[in-house]
Amino acid sequence: STSTSTSRSTTTTTTSTTTTTTVKACETGWSSYKSNCYKVETSGTADWNAARTACQGLGGDLASVLEQGVQDLLYSLKGSEDFFIGGTDVGSSVTTAGDDSGFTWASGDAWGYTNWWPTQNQPNHASNQDCVKVRQNNAFWDDVVCTK
Repeated sequence: STSTSTSRSTTTTTTSTTTTTTVKACETGWSSYKSNCYKVETSGTADWNAARTACQGLGGDLASVLEQGVQDLLYSLKGSEDFFIGGTDVGSSVTTAGDDSGFTWASGDAWGYTNWWPTQNQPNHASNQDCVKVRQNNAFWDDVVCTK
């Protein structure tokens, strides 16, 4: 909501605008960042599709990592395993290592910010590696086989 208050005196006019944003409260076990709620679940193993289905069952989707702040939050929530995010290039014909132009976010968000593992020339598109995991040991993204 927006409220505007104006006060007047004989010599000055002051106008101030205050914008209040209602932030959605996250449920227990979730963390908030810029009005979205995030959770990293690594207690079980799942392939990319099963992980996405599990996220959708919780009312969300695999995370779109659109900026460094989201990357940092997710990495801070990590467990002892690599974890899937919503990036995929299933159906893309791009096969050149280091070229991520075929990737999209499962949620439909625009592809932009990335955090590929630079010393490993990711994404390398090797052997049907079409889904993105965040590596728990270094926070970098790695394209992996979707069924692992």
